[in-house]
Amino acid sequence: MIRMGNWFVLVEENMNYGENRTWRVSEYHDAGLSRDAADALAVKYAHEFQPRHPTFDSGREIFRLPDGGLLVLVQGATSQYHFRVSVAEKISAR
Repeated sequence: MIRMGNWFVLVEENMNYGENRTWRVSEYHDAGLSRDAADALAVKYAHEFQPRHPTFDSGREIFRLPDGGLLVLVQGATSQYHFRVSVAEKISAR
């Protein structure tokens, strides 16, 4: 059972190509009761997460946003893609 107040790391990314492209949460992970632990896990995911696109990662740049989220630019063979890693506190569940 997940307790309220738990911190989570959420990864958002594009899931398809072209007109069928959708931006959504592709993964989320319970990081426990510590915000600091969640922040550390978010940085780890920014470095290590393998997004759906591109298939081949030839480099990445990581930016911390004012809200604390991380925006990751990933260079593929021919195009650049991005995904976002966020830290969120679960405050409610039904």
